[in-house]
Amino acid sequence: YNLEQESCDGQVIVRDNLGKLIKTIPVYVNKHSLVIPTSDFNSGVYYLSLHCNNNHIATEKIIVQH
Repeated sequence: YNLEQESCDGQVIVRDNLGKLIKTIPVYVNKHSLVIPTSDFNSGVYYLSLHCNNNHIATEKIIVQH
């Protein structure tokens, strides 16, 4: 991810295929990557949404298979 703002209250919101909130993960301006362990997720489709100061930046789909 790339948060260009100097001051950003960032987070990644993980939702399942039905839109259920699974996890909220804080992100930081000075870091440019994030590792999300999926061992506690069921196999399936998830959506990761990046937000900065309550503004939606991007959404990506991931598929978890165990």
